[in-house]
Amino acid sequence: MNIFCFGRPSVSCITWATHAVEDSRRFEYYRDGLCASYARLTPHKTATDLPLDVCLRLWAHDDKSFSQLSSTSHLLSRTAKDIRTAEDDHLYLNFVATGEMYFEQSGIRHRLTSGQFVLVDNARPFEADLRNINGHTHLACRMPRNRISIDLSEATQRLSRHKLTPLLVRLFDHANESDDDWAEDDMLGTFEAIDGLTRVILSGPDSLLDQSRAMVTRKKVEQEIRIHSHEATLDITVIADAVGIPVRTVQQHLMLCGTNFRRLLSQARCDAALALLRRDGQMSLEEIAFAVGFLETSSFYRAFKRHFGAPPRSLRN
Repeated sequence: MNIFCFGRPSVSCITWATHAVEDSRRFEYYRDGLCASYARLTPHKTATDLPLDVCLRLWAHDDKSFSQLSSTSHLLSRTAKDIRTAEDDHLYLNFVATGEMYFEQSGIRHRLTSGQFVLVDNARPFEADLRNINGHTHLACRMPRNRISIDLSEATQRLSRHKLTPLLVRLFDHANESDDDWAEDDMLGTFEAIDGLTRVILSGPDSLLDQSRAMVTRKKVEQEIRIHSHEATLDITVIADAVGIPVRTVQQHLMLCGTNFRRLLSQARCDAALALLRRDGQMSLEEIAFAVGFLETSSFYRAFKRHFGAPPRSLRN
């Protein structure tokens, strides 16, 4: 579970929930089966008689980790004992999608509502009061500790009030609303975009890239991607050479626009697939997938539904 301290390198995507357990046993199941043995957290019983309801979704790939926790109201703490027995001392960028959270660490208390962020240090004790107001859903993304060269409270303020914060919120909302079991290609793209935005935000105003230049780069990149998207092995170096901009600059400009090469390429291929679906009634869906550059039909189906909100077959003329 842990919106605060999840992540195991070999995991792809898992879901954990209490709903299959009888009401009277849910708290113990949550405490012993997840918090104590895995997340190293200490949950506290609520004063109400309502049964605890918790559902966790966790995605991990190498050193990347992303989690989503939906729950009824309850209090969680990370104690000194939890820290001693834990394997995870990373930083996590936490985002409240719905509900509220009162979070306290190192003497600083935050009241978080929908759309707000807080940076959490798993190497220090904390308390998190999760409040279910029209539902509580909470996401967290692992961040490298060496990324943060300033006080965590100041970093939280930058991430919450920067002019790029709405783009960061949009990326977390995308992950929260995704219903495709967090497919690897989509989550890698989302993680990369979040990573890029946080780099720009935390680097400070002096190094902030010019927004208009970034938008110009994005338009050039999108144009070249549309030309080459059918090439299955297309990578960003080909596009960077075509637009005459260094790869790193292309990446930075796309990050500033809240996207990345992987996502733009997937969208271009889906647009091309839709055009074939409506123009050529003889091609099979598998043939269309390969024609527009997808190496696997399963990746095509997931990307298409994510982009258009419907499977390819339903949009065929």
